[in-house]
Formats: sequence, structure tokens, C-alpha cells
Amino acid sequence: HRSQAKLSAEQAHATPTVPGSHGTTGASTHPPQSATPSLTPTPTPSPAATATPTISGGLVSLAPGVSQDPDAARVDAFLLSYFAAINNHNFANYRRLLDPQLQQQESAQSFRSGYRSTTDSAATLTAFSQLGSGSVSAAVTFTSHQLPADSPTHTACTNWNIVLYLHQQGGRYVIGPAPAGYQAVYSRC
Repeated sequence: HRSQAKLSAEQAHATPTVPGSHGTTGASTHPPQSATPSLTPTPTPSPAATATPTISGGLVSLAPGVSQDPDAARVDAFLLSYFAAINNHNFANYRRLLDPQLQQQESAQSFRSGYRSTTDSAATLTAFSQLGSGSVSAAVTFTSHQLPADSPTHTACTNWNIVLYLHQQGGRYVIGPAPAGYQAVYSRC
């Protein structure tokens, strides 16, 4: 998921020629590698309860405080499709999860480059916030396993804390651009 780290910097700069979703890559530079990257989404989702997560579909869990929300099932369904597309290295399915702006920026080559050795697991929807007009921000933690060269931590295992900015399109959620300043958090497992 080296490309997830790139995403943070790329979305923060919001240039039209740079891919803009989790896992995308491009001919851009890597963001600064710091020991403690920070997550600075706007607005910040409210934290979920700290009890044991509820399992949903095996690949994605919902934190108990999140699972009570009526929209949680739709966000969960989106996340299941999202992680399945990544784990199956299925660009066509992944591309369907992007809004039209991000679809124009994402290429099959950048997707393959970003996810060629990646398998995600232990995904948990930890919080989400309504942003208005059917849009939500979804805070998600997960673990990626990949070749060390494909990771921003240069390890085979990376823990992630990301926020996906989703909005309604045709009765379903799609990923839209993150706000300026957004930064994913990642660390070695």
C-alpha cells in the first residue's frame, strides 16, 4: 500500500493529473516518511465505542457504536466491495467504486502497480460521520500484507488508519476526493 501513502499527499494537493483514492499510484513523489504520520480529515468522524467489533461478512468488522447507525450496513457493503476489489486485484470492480472525477484519474496500470502484491485483512469501520447531501466520511483501520518494496514502511505488513470520503451516486456510495490536508496513518505491524 505504498500508494495509500502517496494518496495522502496527492489528495492534499488535489491536482487533476494525480490519482485520488486509496491504493492509487502515479508518477508523483512519495510523501515525507515520518515516524508518526497523522490523520487530519475534515470533519473528523466521532469515535466509536471501544468494545469488541462486530464481524460483518468476514472481511470487514463494524465497531459496536458504528453498527447501531442505520447507514452502517450501506457503508459496510461498500467496504466489502472495496477490499474485495483490492484483494482480487480487480481494477474494473475497483474503478466502479470511484466517482467520475477519480475514475478519470485512475488507470489500470496505477491500480496494478499500487496493489500488485497487496492483500488486506482485519478491516474495521471504526467511525463515520454524515457530511450532508448523502455524503459520509468513513474511518477504517486495516492491515495490508505486501512485498516490502510495495509498502511505505518497507515491510511485509503495514497497519493503516484511513478515512474514505463517500458520496451517493445512483443509490450507492462511491469514493470522492479527500479534503486538502488529509493524511493517512500507517505503521509497521
